[in-house]
Amino acid sequence: MMYKQMIPADGWFFRFKAGNVGILPVAAWAMGEYEVIGLIATGSPKFDPSGPRTLVPANFGDNRSYIHSSQMTDEDFALVKETAKSLSGL
Repeated sequence: MMYKQMIPADGWFFRFKAGNVGILPVAAWAMGEYEVIGLIATGSPKFDPSGPRTLVPANFGDNRSYIHSSQMTDEDFALVKETAKSLSGL
């Protein structure tokens, strides 16, 4: 997919409840031809310092949603840390 424009997504997160439950920060909003989608970062500098850092679409849909930090609970913020830790392999 080609993106026409990208802007930072300060304060936005992507929550998924299918299979593994987790919350990840949205790095940027990308505007395509007919949609705007959140992009999440992949790769972990602690797990693989030489590995690639890429942005991938966080597809909205069943059991997946975007949430702003102003709507999050303390449990949500704890889940952000837990999700990041589990994905980093630490």
